[in-house]
Order: sequence, then structure tokens, then C-alpha cells
Amino acid sequence: MLLLLYSGRFNIWRGCSGFSYVENSTLLTRNNKQATIDLVAFLGKFFGSHKSLKSTPFFVVAESYGGKFATELGVALKEKIDSGSLNINFKGVALGDTWISPIDFLYAWPPLLQSFSLVDEEGASSLLRYADSAQSEMENGNFLNATMIWGDMEEAVLKLADDVDFYNMLKHDKSEELSANVHGLARLAARHLSVTQSSDLAEVMNGPIRQKLGIIPNKISWSESSNLVFGALSEDFMKDTIKQVDELLTAGVNVTIYSGQLDLICCTTGTEAWLQKLKWSGLPGFQVAKRTPLYCDNDRQTAAFVKRYKNLSFYWIMNAGHMVPSDNPCMALKMLKLITGQSGSSFFSES
Repeated sequence: MLLLLYSGRFNIWRGCSGFSYVENSTLLTRNNKQATIDLVAFLGKFFGSHKSLKSTPFFVVAESYGGKFATELGVALKEKIDSGSLNINFKGVALGDTWISPIDFLYAWPPLLQSFSLVDEEGASSLLRYADSAQSEMENGNFLNATMIWGDMEEAVLKLADDVDFYNMLKHDKSEELSANVHGLARLAARHLSVTQSSDLAEVMNGPIRQKLGIIPNKISWSESSNLVFGALSEDFMKDTIKQVDELLTAGVNVTIYSGQLDLICCTTGTEAWLQKLKWSGLPGFQVAKRTPLYCDNDRQTAAFVKRYKNLSFYWIMNAGHMVPSDNPCMALKMLKLITGQSGSSFFSES
């Protein structure tokens, strides 16, 4: 069984996204800890009502901002299981192109953009100043200001790199220019939420799925993402969850990290940077472990590399940006089978 979390705005654990809702906007969760309490309570009720599923292998698979939340959720689940208050077969967490340590991504963007010929040395230097400013605000506890600087830095990237696509560096997206009248947090939200909108999916969810469920209030429509949720999380965006990854690894929970080669927003180099900050005792062994190439079907073009040590695995996915399942579906499926042990082998075995 897989619990899929994507972006922190599109899934069951955020009020006002999907079919979920709150009676008052003050009831929206403001951080991952609050959301974790809600989802752990839901899972307790769910498995309590479906006792036949308790022995079924249970994985938390998350992408983008959802991966940041998944680390908090994984820690909470392990604590509940160890205390005996939750009885499930929790097998691991998979974190795909996840916003684990925002400041590491901000610092990674300038040299990465320069290496792709998207900015020159002067441009890279000017972008680094934004990262320095965000770091300074975070050190002083001003996380909302840091979020605003992140938005300003993205604006600068788009101007310098001719609207490079934050979700695939080989693309430039000029399809939908934001109004000059949209500023600050609203502009940052509009830029990222527009990527996740799908009219076809909304039509299906608000049509046959809504009818099948039969419990959705008339005033509620399905929404793939939410400005309200984005705003509610504004002070939590720039906080990292490296400590939670450490706790999962130290507790023996299987952790898989995967990263699309062409992603900018949660780039591979930024992911590698925060990974080096782990205090997990197995990190030195992981660092010297051998990378293994992976292929899809009979195609001999390299589709990915994987490195694993004890309960940590890292997949570098070729020819994929932020959306690995859609950019490289064959490799995404193969990786999922490896993670869940459906391929006849697992990369979670001891080294």
C-alpha cells in the first residue's frame, strides 16, 4: 500500500485542497507538525476500520513539498508504532525531488544555471546575493522574509535565464506571463500553483468521482491546489527537515531519495548538499558506496544510477525534471518496484 503525497498542496492532509475543506481559514494547518497530527489521526482511524490491511506493507511515497512533510510523518509513524499505539507494517519512505532544505537549493541554483549556460558569472554572482539574504533572515528567525526573498530570487532567475522552466532546465516557459499587478507571496503562489492545474483531472474529480463518493458538500469543489494553503504555509516554507531524515535513518526506517537530472527547483546538487549535512552514522559508508547504472527494458541507454548503503538509497534519474513519473515513466515504475520489492530484489538489503 502506498500513501502518495505531492507538493504539500494537493493531497488529503491539507484542508482546502482536493475535496478537503475547513469551516474557517483560521483552521488551516500552518506547518508540517500540525498536518502530521491530522494525518496520523486519519491513519489510525483508517487502519482501525480496515484491520485486514494492517499486515500489508505500507510505504509513504512523496514528491516536491510533500516529501518535506513525509519526513515529519515518517518520524511520527515510527514513534506511534514503537509505542504500540499504531499497528501497521510501515516499510519505508521515498522522497522524490523534495524541498527538504530550501536554502541548499537556493545556493545550488546559481552554479547549476551557469553550468547549463543559462546565466553567466555575473548573473550567478547576483543570484548568490539573494541566497545570502535568505540565509541571514533565517538565522534571525525571520522565515516569512526568507520566503519572500526566495520569491524575489525566482523572479531574478526568470529574467536572467529567459523564463527557464523551474521544473525542467532544458525548457523555457513563456506560455503564461503573470500580471505585473500580482506581487509578493501571491506571485510566488501563482507561479507554482499554475503548474499543477489540470482541467481534465478537475472535470473527472468534480464529475464521476464526486458522484461516486456521494458525501461531498454542495458548496465544495475539487481543487488540485490552493492559494489559501500556500499562504498558510508561508512561514514554514524555508524551514528544513534534515533532522527528520536523520531520525528516520537512525531509527532504521528505509529511506529512498530520488532526483530528476533536469530539475531546477529541487535540483540534484541541492539535494546532495543537504544529504552531506546528515549526522547519520552510516553516511561515510554511503559516500564511498558504488553507484550502479540502471536500464529500462531492452534499452541500453542509461536510465538512472543508484547508490545504496544499509537503509539509504539514492536514485539519480536521467532525462527527467521535477516530475519524474511523467518525464521518465519507465524508470519511475522500475524504481517503485525496486523500492517495494516487487522486482524480486530490493535495494534495502544490508551492505
